[in-house]
Amino acid sequence: MPRKKHSSFTFEPLERRVEVRLQQSNLKSGDEEAAVYYGQVLQQRFTIGNAIAELAENHSNLLSKETILYVVSQLNQLLLKKLSQGYALDVLDLGTLRMVVAGSIDAASPKSEIAQKLALSFTPSPAARNALRGIKAGTVRKAASAHCIYGVQPMVPPFVQGSPRWSWGQGTVR
Repeated sequence: MPRKKHSSFTFEPLERRVEVRLQQSNLKSGDEEAAVYYGQVLQQRFTIGNAIAELAENHSNLLSKETILYVVSQLNQLLLKKLSQGYALDVLDLGTLRMVVAGSIDAASPKSEIAQKLALSFTPSPAARNALRGIKAGTVRKAASAHCIYGVQPMVPPFVQGSPRWSWGQGTVR
């Protein structure tokens, strides 16, 4: 039985609001009358540089900006090295970042083909999921959409000799 992980950080969720933009789906089926939308949370970026500046400002008597930057850059290099060695990274209380094989593969696939399917997967921690509690949709805006895709047709690769799109002697596509 796995041991329960205890968080070293505590987070008290507050009620917050986020801005959401609704974008009409461009994929339409012929029998569909009602518009279908997908949502996107509009976010500001908070970088490690922002975090370093904020930490240095809040703890200026203990830590300099340069010290924090050095420690974070060394930690970054170590984590990237361990990730490239196949380790799953427990990223503080955010969650786990791990390498996975994306999609299906044939048992007889060469190693190079398997390596091309390597991807990253992230599993949020309970603390990260708890950070989303109390968030409500604030402003909800609909974005205008002028394009619709009614179907997708398979095409012959455009630069294959003998295909109807091969012309003008240099492989120019019409």
